Amino acid sequence: MKKRKPDQSPLKIGIMVGIIGGFLSTIAPTIYICAVSQLSIDWYFPYLAILNLTGLVIGSIVGLVIGYYYKKKDAKAKYSMDDEFYQGFIVR
Repeated sequence: MKKRKPDQSPLKIGIMVGIIGGFLSTIAPTIYICAVSQLSIDWYFPYLAILNLTGLVIGSIVGLVIGYYYKKKDAKAKYSMDDEFYQGFIVR
């Protein structure tokens, strides 16, 4: 999120990162379930589909939360920079 371009939305990037991470995180448990249960490759894809649904939902929610955090953080930083600018005009 720190390396994103200024015109990219943090919410959009957060959701995309969450979905990709959710998909990648379902592969290892699926391999583990099929290996421990000694199931054939035919069972790999149904387990992958079931775990993928939960991984995508959880990943997109976590990505949305992270994107929202960075959006608020950027807005606060922009506001504080303007505030410092205007503080220079105050004569005491």
